[in-house]
Amino acid sequence: MQKINLDNWQTKKLNVREMAALYGVSIATIWRWTAAGRLPQPQKVGINTTRWDGAAVAAAMESAA
Repeated sequence: MQKINLDNWQTKKLNVREMAALYGVSIATIWRWTAAGRLPQPQKVGINTTRWDGAAVAAAMESAA
């Protein structure tokens, strides 16, 4: 299993595994929360590649708190 580095995550584009590690939930939960509007919409950057903007995620965390 690969170690996930979340240093300076607010300035990065995050994949679903990094999002799951950041929130401490499963990958399936990240997709459910995204579909429900709890998380910002990710950007499609390739055929099988999706990324969340770290700054948008940080702003969503702040507004939810």
